[in-house]
Amino acid sequence: MTGTFMKHLVSMLFGAALLFASPAAQALTEAEEQTVQQAQDWLQSVETLSARFVQFGGGGQADGTMLLKRPGLIRFNYSPPARVLLVSDGVFVSFVDYEVGQVSQWPLSQTPLSYLVPEQLDLMAEADIDQVRRTGGQVSFRLRDPENPEQGTITLEFAEQPYRLTGWRVVDAQGQETAVALADLETNIELPLGSFTFRTPERPWDNDR
Repeated sequence: MTGTFMKHLVSMLFGAALLFASPAAQALTEAEEQTVQQAQDWLQSVETLSARFVQFGGGGQADGTMLLKRPGLIRFNYSPPARVLLVSDGVFVSFVDYEVGQVSQWPLSQTPLSYLVPEQLDLMAEADIDQVRRTGGQVSFRLRDPENPEQGTITLEFAEQPYRLTGWRVVDAQGQETAVALADLETNIELPLGSFTFRTPERPWDNDR
């Protein structure tokens, strides 16, 4: 797996300017609002999260472990042979490519995953929401920033019994989809703040995470 492919895969997921701006969402029904509220209540209850992830998109696949700590902190440790790291410090999402010694950054507020990590969630007030679905023990709905729809959309996916986040999907302007599936979730466990820092690579062969 090359650094070029990984950068493309990550930019599809987090590069806000590339993402698809869909038509304005319609008002939710009372049942749809209740579905979104239940998901929001679960997300609000999660202060920390650890999970395995598999990411699909751009004709390829990557996997690893994900750590999340609200507010604002996210880390994706990609498994070998990938020599990359994706981490949010609460302000910027940084993509660290240890193969070429390069760091790329996006403001967290301009990425769809900002919806997962605010201190207080109010999804219906802060996002346009549509495509609310609840069937067969599965729940999903799509969100976008009503003031900046060009920043992209994210569809959050949950399972019930027990209620948990199972992944999300992002679609770009060409209709290409990037999906992340989560497994083995652990919530509200101790995660040191150092889990969300990194050292800027100084040499192409520096892979000290």
